[in-house]
Amino acid sequence: MARALILVLLASQLSAQPEVIRYDVIDLGAVPGWRDYQAWGINNAGQIVGRVMYNENDPTIGTRAVIFDANGGGPCILFDKNSGAFAINESGIIVGQVIEGKLDPCDQIYYEGSYGFYSDQAGNYVSTNNMGWFACVNNSGIAAGAQDEVVASIFRYPGQAYASFLFPDCYSSDAYSINDYNTIAGVAYMGSHSWDTIYNNCRAMLGRENGEVVELGTLGGLYSLALAINNLDQVVGIADMADGNSFATLFSPQGTEFNRNLGTIEEYQSSCAMAINEKSEIVGFASFSVPFQTESVAVKFDSTGFKKNIDLNTRIDPLLGWQLWRATGINDKGWIIGDGSHNGLMRAFLLKPAVICTEPLVGDTNNDCQVNFEDLGNIVENWLTCTKSPQSECF
Repeated sequence: MARALILVLLASQLSAQPEVIRYDVIDLGAVPGWRDYQAWGINNAGQIVGRVMYNENDPTIGTRAVIFDANGGGPCILFDKNSGAFAINESGIIVGQVIEGKLDPCDQIYYEGSYGFYSDQAGNYVSTNNMGWFACVNNSGIAAGAQDEVVASIFRYPGQAYASFLFPDCYSSDAYSINDYNTIAGVAYMGSHSWDTIYNNCRAMLGRENGEVVELGTLGGLYSLALAINNLDQVVGIADMADGNSFATLFSPQGTEFNRNLGTIEEYQSSCAMAINEKSEIVGFASFSVPFQTESVAVKFDSTGFKKNIDLNTRIDPLLGWQLWRATGINDKGWIIGDGSHNGLMRAFLLKPAVICTEPLVGDTNNDCQVNFEDLGNIVENWLTCTKSPQSECF
């Protein structure tokens, strides 16, 4: 029997059932006296960072950078500054933005300066001397964002810019993601840097450490944004078509004709891809319109372009009171972070894959819906071991 099972294993190396059909959802918790949470960065250890938006006693003091407990035990505020944490690398280095100043009662920001910061998990931080912000950090501790608030740049600790990226005739630029080869994904603003015109004036870009800048094009329309890049130089974000519709996009360095429209979810007119991991898994959201000021749903996109996209709300227990709005990050384990509404409160969430096979597979010893050499290893490790209970039933 065991010999036959080994033959089944060897003959079915590629055997698999559909991977994940649901997720366990974890509310990442709250700090007393604060409300409205966003998760922005996750590493492969499951460490998660983001920000809390409002202090219920004094809404003028702004936001706070936080590190979340992946088990739902509640976040910790990193330091008492108007700030947000946007990324964390595999060494636990956190980067983000500190704003000097306060908010007026109408939530209009009046600030003296905006600075990028490096921080450890205890909240010991160093901010840059030049105005700007950090959006991301790679596993060498190289951060990327913008300096002087207008030029996409990459920085060495403790915040010294050593490469900048700006198109000719470009008003400003931002870097939103960096990979381990110091290649950035971002956006160049070709006109006025204003929210009234931003969607007509920006172009997705890829920037390399040597200063080379590549415009990534659109889906045939006017604008595009590049929001994430992995170590395969795969870049995702959003771009519009000639008819004005905007969709999540997998960009090609060859430009518009080779960019891949990832589509949306039925009933939603627009979509945006916000993150991609090293397995080319892509997450983001779908919305009724651009600039996404209406209802949205968190989405896992089909990277092949066949548009077999998944509304993540359909993959969690509907009785838990969640409405998942956006998926903002995904690590290589397939853990997904984002924000949404939980029992009427704006909360950050973590989704962990819960693997369920539609049918059991012969030889699947670890219940991962695949038959491969891991299963063979389990068989060899337990070769001739009696698993009957009681042991007196064994020969």
